[in-house]
Order: sequence, then C-alpha cells, then structure tokens
Amino acid sequence: ALALAPQYDAVRLALWQRHTEQGEHQRAFDAVSAVRTGSPLEGEARFQSAMSLLRLKRDDEAFGVLRTLQGRTPLAAVANALGVV
Repeated sequence: ALALAPQYDAVRLALWQRHTEQGEHQRAFDAVSAVRTGSPLEGEARFQSAMSLLRLKRDDEAFGVLRTLQGRTPLAAVANALGVV
C-alpha cells in the first residue's frame, strides 16, 4: 500500500501495531517515524513512537517526544506516559 500511496499514513500506524504485537519495536518505531509532519495522524504517530522508544529503553528520547506532545495539546494519555518515564 505504501508503494502505491506513500502519503497514506494510516498504513504506517497499522504497521506500528503489527510490529509492536510481534515485539519488533525498532521496526514499529521506524514505521511511525515516517509519518509526515502536518499529517492529521501526526500526533498519534508521535505518541506511538514514544511508546516504541520506551520499549527500546530509550527513555530520554521518549520523554522529549512526550513533552513536546503535551505542550501542543495536553492529553491524559500523554501525561500518564510522562509519569511512567
């Protein structure tokens, strides 16, 4: 699907889910990191990338992503994830 429509970010989110379920956290991170800035799915993709970073034990990077997200639009899920970090 991405070969035919590289701007179709919903596929990247689905790939994140699949790779995460399989424990392939680097591949999951890579999938959502490719979501375009300005995409309607950008916020969700950045949150998912932070979750992958946590699983990869890259806590400082995850914290930075989550703080940026929380600064844009405060959300309970993001605040909770910040508390975990």
